[in-house]
Amino acid sequence: MKKITRKIVAAALLISLLLGCLQPAGAEYMEKYRSYYLKQLGMNSAELTKDYPNMVFAAALILMEASMAAEDGVEMFNSVLYHGGGYIAKYGSHLDVFYPVGNGRYLNLFAHPTSGEITDYSFGGDRRSDEKTYYWFSMDDLWGDIAVLASKLY
Repeated sequence: MKKITRKIVAAALLISLLLGCLQPAGAEYMEKYRSYYLKQLGMNSAELTKDYPNMVFAAALILMEASMAAEDGVEMFNSVLYHGGGYIAKYGSHLDVFYPVGNGRYLNLFAHPTSGEITDYSFGGDRRSDEKTYYWFSMDDLWGDIAVLASKLY
């Protein structure tokens, strides 16, 4: 357990440092961000949700890219630090991701992998749709992927 906690703290510190070095791009409800790396994967929503490792990787990349582009990126990133698990669903050619922020609230990011566009639906209650099947992922796994991504991409 101590090993996982150290990894989470190390990842949080690394991302906080990276975010501090970037110029804020501006963010608000319905803000759109461009993810160069998500687009460059060349994978569609079906491929990114075909198994658990792909889902966690996609959720990690989407959170990292949105938080690095958003004006409130540090708040966005820090709000999901220690809250169990999130949900991801394929919605046509898009991915719908909910990151827990506590008290039954979520950060909702909606991404189109082939264009790299991410829409920020901001913080709110559980707005998962019955039309989609949402898959749970562990935030510990997400932070592990973010640590790897940050070290390789940035």
